[in-house]
Amino acid sequence: LHLRLQLERKYKPYLYTNHADENALHMDLIDYLGGTDLAGYAQIEVTNIAGGRADIQVSYGPFHLYLELKADGTRVAPADKKAYIQQTLAYQGADVQISFLIVLRIAPSDETGALPHLSTLVTHATITVETVTEPRHVVMIEVPGNRKTPSALR
Repeated sequence: LHLRLQLERKYKPYLYTNHADENALHMDLIDYLGGTDLAGYAQIEVTNIAGGRADIQVSYGPFHLYLELKADGTRVAPADKKAYIQQTLAYQGADVQISFLIVLRIAPSDETGALPHLSTLVTHATITVETVTEPRHVVMIEVPGNRKTPSALR
């Protein structure tokens, strides 16, 4: 995330457009994971997960972590996006009770044009599911998109 806040348009053009979609984030993230120690453990578009398809699955032996990706044109915090949270939780039904929701924020920034600080872009929610005794966890990461270069903020 730190690097995505720093890169120029020529390296990650999707971060600077108002019409970026989930697929751009998807490909960026799977390319990143493929260049780390997780290469070979991360899979894209995995089917038959909670009766559907998970965007990215990272396998660790017998258990898996799921990453749900969204492109969102609002300024509503991921924790307040009930449908996003529910979908992310669904993948935990037969696996570990933590998953990740990664949101490409394509809503225009505020009038200053300043990027949010890194410390505000990663949050966590603990959710209690009525029929489960242990709480579930969702780590939420926002990736600022639709941004302007500093020289364009005059």
